[in-house]
Amino acid sequence: MRDSLFPQRTTIVFVVVIGGLIGALIALAVAMIDGGSPGADSGPSDRSSYPPFSDALPADADDYADAAEVALAHAESYGTYTPGQSAEEHLAAVREAAPLADVPDGVDLAGATAAHTALDERGAATAGAAEVVGIEYLGAESMELSVDVTARPEDAGNSEDTATAEDADDIELGRYTLLLMREADAWVVAGAVPAAPEDGGDGGVGGDEPAADL
Repeated sequence: MRDSLFPQRTTIVFVVVIGGLIGALIALAVAMIDGGSPGADSGPSDRSSYPPFSDALPADADDYADAAEVALAHAESYGTYTPGQSAEEHLAAVREAAPLADVPDGVDLAGATAAHTALDERGAATAGAAEVVGIEYLGAESMELSVDVTARPEDAGNSEDTATAEDADDIELGRYTLLLMREADAWVVAGAVPAAPEDGGDGGVGGDEPAADL
């Protein structure tokens, strides 16, 4: 008696089924490559119910430019020093450099006082320089700008004396967060707080001073 053929038939059927599944998977992969995944939207979204990015901001470019100009004028005055200038004279120049907010007890200028101390120790005439390096907050009525402040000796390129040349290096006065407010349709300085070291600044020369009381 010969053996049954059923085992061989079962193997053939299994091989045919596996081959069919492999073929279907290959066809599906080719279709996805040629035409994208089934049911996917191949065209761009037609949603338009949101404004342009510039229109979504609470302040426009002109507002930012005006506020930045006030912040820079205020910060630059920290680094402007004349030999023999008293702390009171330096503070008076800072108050005149940019409009200050009308707040109780006045705007805290501890950073300017600390800057004068550092510059007075050097005893060289300097011109202040400042750069806005970041926007901490941007609003329609107030802004917070991160500003680096530097004092640049005015006679840096005119001295051949080695000791004087060393004193001619720029003096880094630190990074400050300047709070600006809109008063009577104009931007004014409401505070200047030394930036914390973890925020990228060195805390300013007034880093140990208390934060501005606004």
